[in-house]
Amino acid sequence: MKNCFFDKQGLLKRCLGDEQIVNVLLESFFQTSEKKIRDLPKAIVNKNNAEIKAIGHFLKGSATNINAHALADIAEEIEMAGKNSDYATADKYQSELVYSLKQLKQIIDIKE
Repeated sequence: MKNCFFDKQGLLKRCLGDEQIVNVLLESFFQTSEKKIRDLPKAIVNKNNAEIKAIGHFLKGSATNINAHALADIAEEIEMAGKNSDYATADKYQSELVYSLKQLKQIIDIKE
């Protein structure tokens, strides 16, 4: 696990210091991630391990791309839960994922 929840400076550096690119990436991240997170409970209830794994994998990659390390770690747990058909673990981490996304929005100062 990385040491920080969200590394904005690292993201800014990866975007060559361009705040506009950072903002576009963050906006895209929230739009796509929120939809995936909304789809996760249905996948868990339906015991659709392939969908749980795919959602976890997608979120892990997306969170890593914006240096949201805590979210990436949680998403990886969801991906592994899907791979192992461990629905209780997927459900547990789903709650953590929602909470961490809200925390990230607060850090970035995005209004709900």
